[in-house]
Amino acid sequence: MIEFNLQGLILSVGAAFFFTAFCLFHFMICRVNRLLPPGEKIPHSLDAGKGNRLAARYKARYPSSILYQLTLVCAISVFVLALAFVFLRFRS
Repeated sequence: MIEFNLQGLILSVGAAFFFTAFCLFHFMICRVNRLLPPGEKIPHSLDAGKGNRLAARYKARYPSSILYQLTLVCAISVFVLALAFVFLRFRS
């Protein structure tokens, strides 16, 4: 009989969302940097303060794109799945 492992499922789905959010984030940076002059390019390693600058510039350049919202949903999903994983791990 196959045993259902909920923790493994949550971990694998969380990893899939993480890599999706990671790739979409860097794709957004590439799209914004392509249109910026060399002195204003956004680095690929951001701290918390520069994330708002990327969001504002991306929304200004591509107002009808859903890429930012999709990236944000993936990132929030990773956070929620991580909390669920930690909860299940400490419960057992």
